[in-house]
Amino acid sequence: MSIGSTLADQRFTTLDFLNIADNRISSFSFIDALPRIFPSLTSLRISKNPLYDQSNVISPSTTATASTEPTVTVSTLPPDSTYYLTLARIPSLLTLNYTTITTRDREEGEIYYLSVAEKGIRTTLSSNAQDNESTIQSCVERYPLYASLCEKYDRPNILTSPTPLPTQTTSSIP
Repeated sequence: MSIGSTLADQRFTTLDFLNIADNRISSFSFIDALPRIFPSLTSLRISKNPLYDQSNVISPSTTATASTEPTVTVSTLPPDSTYYLTLARIPSLLTLNYTTITTRDREEGEIYYLSVAEKGIRTTLSSNAQDNESTIQSCVERYPLYASLCEKYDRPNILTSPTPLPTQTTSSIP
């Protein structure tokens, strides 16, 4: 399920609670659009969606190319992964599926988001080395909070820092 282009251009500035449970939401790109559309969102109910089905935890595949969004695949993520990745994507949330988001939840979710993003970015960059600029732009669109979270947690941004070349070792035998 994706947010239609008409809705994606709208802003509902006063809406603070959204119940979109029991729909067909199966992609994090849907969740990534929510803060733009609902900037005052503090409470979200999104359970009973394919993204939250605990028997088949769904996550973005890391086999995406620069021109495509990661495909949705079944994986063996821990049960709370979708919860953490959702709260990390919507910084204004105070409750998610009727659960209060603690400071520790927020921190763990954001750090987990960074690790998932870095894995996806590294895979995408290594598989699309020829078209570096559009590949980087694709990664920025796919992980919109990556740069700000790198700054928040004082981590290097692999999209802007020069990629170190592998070091070659030489040995000299006397």
